Amino acid sequence: MKPKNTSLPRILVCATAACLAMYSTATAQAAVIAGWDVSGISTALTSVDANTHLDSNLTTPVTLTFGAGFNAATPFSSHGFQAWSDKNNAGAFDPSKTTYFQFTLTPQAGYSVEVDSINELSWQIQNAKAETIYMASSLDNYAAAVGSATPAVNGYSLYTWSITPTTPLVSSTALTIRLYVNSDFGYCAAGLAGTQYGNNAGDSLEINGMVSAVPEPTTWALLALSLTGVVIFRRRRLG
Repeated sequence: MKPKNTSLPRILVCATAACLAMYSTATAQAAVIAGWDVSGISTALTSVDANTHLDSNLTTPVTLTFGAGFNAATPFSSHGFQAWSDKNNAGAFDPSKTTYFQFTLTPQAGYSVEVDSINELSWQIQNAKAETIYMASSLDNYAAAVGSATPAVNGYSLYTWSITPTTPLVSSTALTIRLYVNSDFGYCAAGLAGTQYGNNAGDSLEINGMVSAVPEPTTWALLALSLTGVVIFRRRRLG
């Protein structure tokens, strides 16, 4: 009887395991990939780039800004990062409205960024105005909202909210996210609270997701070849 050749399946299994290991190594775990603590930042600024959290595979810094429909709020260092408007932008999502906060996540070469959710831990609403926060991204040029939230009160003029997009936002190039604030502002302010409103420490705004290495095409090719070899070998044995 001719001895069975066991070396080939072992080689194929080892190659497949190696490819899966490389893929597993390239896949990161969900975590806070960008965040800002604005408890001592002056609202005279029109941007915040002092990241308290930033994934090492993102281009630094990740800057938080606001749209043309907003104006920088009173320049008191205890007020955080807020903006005011005289517009009435209450109602359904409309990408032409410019009362939004914005940031751009740019993965380094060979990486992709994924955004799974956004948490706002210390949002301030002046005069308790009713607000809806809509999330949109540059993936579709802000054509549609991918999620929304209504701030929930968490103290004097202090609110929290969280948005999880309908599907994770994934990009291997620069990804810009806008947080549209819809409200009948009436010259009132909204934004990330400072120490005056109880935010004494910790992140005000957190971006949750992952930054993962993009597998090389040769890795996928080797994995496909290995799996094909295993299937063919098994069919021959069964035949």
